Amino acid sequence: MTAPPEDVVAFTRAHSRSYTALAAMHRLGLRPRCPGVLRLLCLGADRREGTSPEATAAVFGALRGDARLLGAFPGCERTQGWTYDEVMRGVERIEIALVGPNVTLDARVAPDVFHDVRDDDGRRFPTRVAYARGLYHELERDGGVSFPRTELSTTVKEEEEEGTTRESRVWVPDLALAYNAGVWGYAQAEWAPTFFALTRDAPVVCTGYSARELEGDEECLEAMRDEGTTCDEGVEETETEKRILEFAWGCDPNPFASLEPRALQFSRDAYDGGENNSGDERDVPVMRENDAWLCVARERA
Repeated sequence: MTAPPEDVVAFTRAHSRSYTALAAMHRLGLRPRCPGVLRLLCLGADRREGTSPEATAAVFGALRGDARLLGAFPGCERTQGWTYDEVMRGVERIEIALVGPNVTLDARVAPDVFHDVRDDDGRRFPTRVAYARGLYHELERDGGVSFPRTELSTTVKEEEEEGTTRESRVWVPDLALAYNAGVWGYAQAEWAPTFFALTRDAPVVCTGYSARELEGDEECLEAMRDEGTTCDEGVEETETEKRILEFAWGCDPNPFASLEPRALQFSRDAYDGGENNSGDERDVPVMRENDAWLCVARERA
């Protein structure tokens, strides 16, 4: 097979996250619950999703308005005719919250507050970005995450010294995205409460570096759903929690995967000595960001 041109590979690397989000919104028929405001949650975020509002806005640049020509992405013939404008109908503003223990921020960026992205050129949706370090289920309350309403003009410490009060609200996402999460590789007690908390209100899309790896995530999620337990022995969930973890779709190829092979090549089988691991490096699948995807959501009545 002929390798794709370098500029095409670079394009998919830059915009895979945006196009994956758009495709998920289309597949789910998703519309914002708050009129005019699309709220996206990035679970397990790290520096790849940006370390400042401007950097995060660049990562999601196609989502913000540069994806109107879906034909620019290889594999666009699999979009089944949907368009950017159809998916984003009714959206006037985008809010993106990045949450995870590995969230990394530039020194000037305060966590736990929404920042306006100041690049309004009339072509992109106005966007606000917030960052929170920690596990989602530890930050979640009343069905969402609490963030101050306005951007801080000074540091948190200075605000406290001035005696000001920052007004907070509960922020509930329309869609959660766990890019290349590797659920199978973590203690399931970390992930299960987050999935159970989120799927009460929003679908969760998980991607993986390969279909084989994402199948490992799928197995863990199936265990949570079918057995009422996580993949770790002895950690049990309630019957109510069991019922709200359902698949919108299982492990599928993602039509908007990055085409750039990942520098660190590993697979679930190579990692844990699974039955499909022959020990031959040629059997290790090529790893690419967002190569496969699945979605879990609350079971609909």
